[in-house]
Amino acid sequence: MRGLADDKPEVQISAIYVLAGMGAREVTPAFISLLPNPDERVSNASREALQTLWANALPDPKPGTVDEWTAFWNA
Repeated sequence: MRGLADDKPEVQISAIYVLAGMGAREVTPAFISLLPNPDERVSNASREALQTLWANALPDPKPGTVDEWTAFWNA
């Protein structure tokens, strides 16, 4: 979890993939908060992780924006 708050994008990306690989759905709000990250690598990794974690539960159309992911998480 600490890696998500690191100031180095490479550390954030690694943390995202590790947490997603662990199936840690409880970090969904942290991944959502990284979607608008100015570094597209971090933003894209977060989006991929969310889609991986929730692949079986995502509605059609799939959430794409911060607001859509937030609504999905709150539901």
